[in-house]
Amino acid sequence: MGRKSRRGRGSSRNSKAQQTPRALPRDAAAFFGAETVEGPSWDFGRPYILRRVGAAGATKNYVCPGCNGTIFSGMSHIVAWPQEGGGRVDERRHWHTRCWDRR
Repeated sequence: MGRKSRRGRGSSRNSKAQQTPRALPRDAAAFFGAETVEGPSWDFGRPYILRRVGAAGATKNYVCPGCNGTIFSGMSHIVAWPQEGGGRVDERRHWHTRCWDRR
């Protein structure tokens, strides 16, 4: 009975370290599991940021630039955009996974 409970005291880590924001990556590659890859051949292989979207995260229909077919909601696919563009919404393209692999 000599010990006191530590409940409610929070973490013993340094609270100042938790308040300091970390530096964000400049190319957005670390967000949402994205990776930097070689882009399509028609874009001369310039670097692209690629993010895989699972079926649960696909909530809208898109047109794939690789085959002009529809990517239906609920279908896993890939979102890719040029690295140097900064990831603006108008530069992002949604691809079927097979079409991206054949690019």
